[in-house]
Amino acid sequence: MKNKHDIEADNTLKADLLDATMDSIFVSDLDGNVLYVNDTAYKTRGYKDKNELIGKNLNQLLVPEYAKLIKSRIKEILKKGEATFESEHYRKDGSVIPVEVHSRVIESAGQTLLLSVNRDISARKESEQRFLEEKGLTEAVMNSLPGIFYLFDPAGNMVRWNKNVEKVFGYKTGQIKDMRALDFVPAHFLDSVTMAIQEVISKGNVTVEAELMAKDGTCLPFFLSGSLLRTKDAIYVIGTGIDLSEKRQAEEKLERNYDIQRVINTLLSLSLEDVPLDEILQRTLDLILSIPWLAFEHRGAIFIVEDATRTLVMRAESGLGEPLSLECARVLFGHCLCGRAALHKRIEFASRIVKRHTVRYEGMTPHGHYCVPIVSSSRVLGVINIYTDEGHRRSQREEQFLTAVSNTIAGIIIRIEEDEKLKQTMEELEETIEGTIQAMAMTVETRDPYTSGHQERVALLTKVIAEQLGLSVHEVAGIYTAALIHDIGKISVPAEILTKPGRLSKFEFNIIKTHSESGHTILIKIKFPWPIAQIVLQHHERIDGSGYPKGLKGDEIVLGARIIAVADVIEAMASHRPYRSAIGIDLALKEVTDNKGKLYDAEVVDACMKVFNHGFTFHQ
Repeated sequence: MKNKHDIEADNTLKADLLDATMDSIFVSDLDGNVLYVNDTAYKTRGYKDKNELIGKNLNQLLVPEYAKLIKSRIKEILKKGEATFESEHYRKDGSVIPVEVHSRVIESAGQTLLLSVNRDISARKESEQRFLEEKGLTEAVMNSLPGIFYLFDPAGNMVRWNKNVEKVFGYKTGQIKDMRALDFVPAHFLDSVTMAIQEVISKGNVTVEAELMAKDGTCLPFFLSGSLLRTKDAIYVIGTGIDLSEKRQAEEKLERNYDIQRVINTLLSLSLEDVPLDEILQRTLDLILSIPWLAFEHRGAIFIVEDATRTLVMRAESGLGEPLSLECARVLFGHCLCGRAALHKRIEFASRIVKRHTVRYEGMTPHGHYCVPIVSSSRVLGVINIYTDEGHRRSQREEQFLTAVSNTIAGIIIRIEEDEKLKQTMEELEETIEGTIQAMAMTVETRDPYTSGHQERVALLTKVIAEQLGLSVHEVAGIYTAALIHDIGKISVPAEILTKPGRLSKFEFNIIKTHSESGHTILIKIKFPWPIAQIVLQHHERIDGSGYPKGLKGDEIVLGARIIAVADVIEAMASHRPYRSAIGIDLALKEVTDNKGKLYDAEVVDACMKVFNHGFTFHQ
């Protein structure tokens, strides 16, 4: 039997052993009041001695997120006898220590107490973070994966997961944080998954098919792959999982979507080409009947509405033959299945020849129908009619496909109609602009009969020079229009100056020179699709800056004005004026070539010479 001295020595040894351990040890009552701590506990938390911790409640030592779990954790420990979990403790200075807690029930002097061994896991947490940063496993990367992603330590504690884990299994981030990997595994797969985890740790990798359980108890089949990752400080199991049921459904859906997209893309491509509507409709019908997963007969037709008579007119067909193609060439709204689809703006389906199928003829074979209206903004544009075998079951996916095609055709028909309206509007607009321009040109000529036809001839030469320079049709049209009215500003010049038979005085010439600015003032208020006012303003500018009204140089002058400048000089010199006889084309061309690059744009002059060398005349 030990004497008192031996017992005291024993107790001292035990206390020394507890103080020597690197883990923090806490003994508390069932209310969480601290009764004992070892040296490591108070030293690692920045306290001077044990007495600063003894008497405190665990609520005071834990961060709020974990302090609120103390009561439930104590209940769990009392129920199971022991438990392991993660927590976070405050140091005296307010900083935080992450710890792994192993707590168990002990009996001492007839009192039930809790013994908790707290291991500082700061290094492990830092290692986990370093690992994730070094390997680039950011949240964005994990969340971009198509299935579930998970990372857990050898004890099964969840370390990282992607949003799909939360979405698929119905847990929130805070809930998964306190879960273990095996918490997702239903009882009937627990053994096989546990063995798989052990195999990962021993062999490095594994794949397994198993069911995983969602929060609501639903079990989902998964193909799981796992690998062992080693870092400097720890090892982890990392893996991914693919829902097999979704994969099979996705494959079927992908095939359907591909076919739908292929048909729609083909139709959209056709609509961008200069292809007649009837050809587009025939290609559409052929594409529909070529889809392998659609249980259709290789027969059908597409009708377009004749608005005036509320009649469906067959514009495309496949496999109908006579007499059906003749019987159904024109179908009134409300007549037979196609007419009913048009009238009621809804799909008409029949698994066999029913009373609604009012078109009958001798030798008609048993069949069914999908009649799908082509509708845009409540306006019926036509009907797609597809044949099925007798007894065919109505299918939502088939109707979705046909509806997608009908919507695409509706868009194409509306676009074609809008293009026709736009074309007609543009033609009318062009005629209006052309008439306005001609009227403006004639206004100038009525005040200056001696230069009658000058603007029209300048415009003619301007047009061929612009074409020779390779300008677009739109640009040529704009420059031609500007040339037709380049002298519109002369309506502000007194008629006696315009028609004076002799040479003009300096004062009179200065008045004449105001016509380009006057023209600009008139035209700037009109919204042309070209910079007409700017061209008219600058048509007397010269490359070297000697022109008027602004004295612009080189590329400061718009191209249209540089072209008109050349054409204007040539026409003026080649034509009769009140104060002189015609100088002639040859001298006019010599004038522009001698001053090429000085007064006149060099490229414009070269283009002008080419058109004259090719036989241009003002009388063509």
